[in-house]
Amino acid sequence: MSFSRASRLVSKLDFKFVFDKPRKISSKHLKILYRTNALPHPRLGIVIAKQVQRFSVDRNRIRRIIRESFRQQQAALINVDVVVMLRAAVGKADNQSLREEINNVWQAITH
Repeated sequence: MSFSRASRLVSKLDFKFVFDKPRKISSKHLKILYRTNALPHPRLGIVIAKQVQRFSVDRNRIRRIIRESFRQQQAALINVDVVVMLRAAVGKADNQSLREEINNVWQAITH
């Protein structure tokens, strides 16, 4: 499966829908907000503030890891809109620990 435009939260209204009445999951490096949608597939939005991750190289690396994990788990996920936000400690995390953490989040959402 690819990470197509239909799989993304794109507009301000998409994000507002999740922020209005979210269910929350917190982990060491991530804060996840999600809400069931009326579509037949899950969608993903990523919010990374410059204050949390200063360099664009690091922000893009984290986005790639999250998108790839979502793409791989997309078929198993229920129809939810998910917003992934970063905590300040994420700069110290390596790729493998981020992958494990985000995969645990997908497991929590499906159960």
